[in-house]
Amino acid sequence: MNTIRTVVTVVLIVVWLTASSCFNLEAKKALTDHGTSIIVFTLSTCLCGSVFALPELLRLYAVSRATSHRKHVSNVLHPSATRPQSFSALPWRRLCIVTALHLSGSFCTNFALLSGTISSYHTFKCLEPVVVYVLGHRLFQYPPLSPYSLGAIAVVSSGAMLTASMNLAIAPAALPFACGSLFAFSTCHLLSKSMNDRLSGTALYGLICFISTIVLIPPALIHALSGADVISSVRVLLLACIFHAVDSGCSFSVLSLVTPIAHSVLSSVKRCSIICAAIVVALEIPGPIKAFGIVFSLGGALLFTLTRSEDIDVKKVFWTGLPAVVVCAGFAGLLSNMMVEE
Repeated sequence: MNTIRTVVTVVLIVVWLTASSCFNLEAKKALTDHGTSIIVFTLSTCLCGSVFALPELLRLYAVSRATSHRKHVSNVLHPSATRPQSFSALPWRRLCIVTALHLSGSFCTNFALLSGTISSYHTFKCLEPVVVYVLGHRLFQYPPLSPYSLGAIAVVSSGAMLTASMNLAIAPAALPFACGSLFAFSTCHLLSKSMNDRLSGTALYGLICFISTIVLIPPALIHALSGADVISSVRVLLLACIFHAVDSGCSFSVLSLVTPIAHSVLSSVKRCSIICAAIVVALEIPGPIKAFGIVFSLGGALLFTLTRSEDIDVKKVFWTGLPAVVVCAGFAGLLSNMMVEE
């Protein structure tokens, strides 16, 4: 059972990283190249997310209709989940708070993508482990980390801030939205984890999207009736919505299987695939300092993952891995400088 769970987790992570990279590229096209309205774009992603999670929501409804004497057996994806007997038993107050945070984070993300570049926004969001650790430790009483794990977080933070501060292409207006997205999603994931004993990750994501869709329909209709050009490319918007649904659905499923701090580190590692995807399709080429910061922050995220292991010498891994991260980041900076000169 543990082996199957590990395989499922790895598959979910791979799909999550791939879908997230594709979503960010398509979202950038939809928002900047085709001028899609942000409110319509956000509504479309929520609606698509509701459709994506519909089978799990129907299963949840079927379980809620079952008699209280019938015991539900959780599947391998959510072994600790205990399904409520009725929808009235759901933690609606907390669910509404999580939905508000998720919706706020989505709006901030879309505004940040519209105002700045893909790699700068996501490198800045490598600060997520720091925010999740601080909020989790202060508000949810999570145990403190070792000095080596905190040192790895410092590497992630310094690399992310170096990259964000040295990127002159990003508009100043994008930074507040990036901060809003960072704090909104970090708090959302911490609260979501506390509800995984009542809801699976996919069901939780589906309910969030369903509530968000209901909230966004009136302002979207008002915006459409105002005569604004809300959709310029249906194909790009549809692709972005599909990738977003798979991205977020897998993210919530992974969150139900791991701790919030581990999820935040995986989220930081996810930035590597997004930034590399942006570079591959030639949307942007990082400068030497930016390349150094990207690799330094991502190497720190990997170092953090290793320092959380209980089967290795954490002290030895940290002091061996830190110089390796610096060397790799320096090599990335030199390589980027050669590419820019050419």
